[in-house]
Amino acid sequence: MRKAWLLLLLLAACAPATNGRIPPLHQAVLAGDLPRARALLASGAEPGARDARGRTPLHLAVAAGKVELVRLLVEEGAPLEARDAHGRTPFLLAVLKGNLAVARFLVEAGADPRVRDSAGETALHYAARFGSPELLDWLIEQGLPVRAMDADGKTPLHVAVAEENCRAARALLTAGADPNAQDARGRTPLHRAVSRESEACIQLLLASGADPHLPDREGESPLDYAARYGYKRAFWLLLGK
Repeated sequence: MRKAWLLLLLLAACAPATNGRIPPLHQAVLAGDLPRARALLASGAEPGARDARGRTPLHLAVAAGKVELVRLLVEEGAPLEARDAHGRTPFLLAVLKGNLAVARFLVEAGADPRVRDSAGETALHYAARFGSPELLDWLIEQGLPVRAMDADGKTPLHVAVAEENCRAARALLTAGADPNAQDARGRTPLHRAVSRESEACIQLLLASGADPHLPDREGESPLDYAARYGYKRAFWLLLGK
């Protein structure tokens, strides 16, 4: 009877998710239970098993910032390039969470820092939106392309300006980002800065060579935006006054 119970436990540990159930190893990771996770792996639990949302235990450990669990799963062969339902690898999740230590560890373990999610966003897009300055700087040092465009044609600079993250915008421009890059709708970072009425980002972009007269697909320039929406301060900045 005891042998049968142990067999059932082992089968449950190794089974993939079905009917929306959370696999035991995922449960252990969610609970932050390192000893249980280690025991399940020793019993044959699959480190690459996925839950109903396509997440592996490593995705969950990274999202929770559980460094020891991350190390354990990587040591046990967890797939570094597994993608969740949004096309995110554990590395992209680490960047999304702003966790430089985990991101660095995953890259050192062999994760691809140039990976993109299902929307075409890179780690630099994530860092421009969510990351710390140190994380953004580290990604740039890794050689990630600062002019990379997502599925909508937006560069990390578009994202940084949309978030009014002028510090990130400055770092991207220094690394070679194009201040006149146009997304799928023809909008430049300066269009976005004007729509946010972000004086600091407007001044930064103009000083970096952004063209206030460059039209989008509808024929409207950043200067037109400022005039149409009554952004007086932005309007005068664009005119250089």
